[in-house]
Amino acid sequence: MGMELWSGGVAADKGAWQEREGKNSGVTEVQLSVLGSGSVSVTGYVYGSNDGVGEILLGDLTVTGTASPTVPLSVSDTITRPYRYLRFDLSPVTGSVSRVTVTQAGV
Repeated sequence: MGMELWSGGVAADKGAWQEREGKNSGVTEVQLSVLGSGSVSVTGYVYGSNDGVGEILLGDLTVTGTASPTVPLSVSDTITRPYRYLRFDLSPVTGSVSRVTVTQAGV
């Protein structure tokens, strides 16, 4: 999938604003992928903005299941609302999560 919105650590944190992929076509797919071991649960929130200051919640992504260190658990959603920037906020994770990655791609 396209450009990363979030990558790396598993501590709850707010990601930086990123230029939205697919803003010209009006359709962006956002995917959350999780690596780890055993039972895990990861939730995060996707926000949109036109100026990188004001924001609106566009949706949430949640992955729950039995994780693997080599094959990610993934979930995706499509954003069609017209915002220039996207940001992902990671909530506290549950279980043995080693990596969280969120990507976006224009469709």
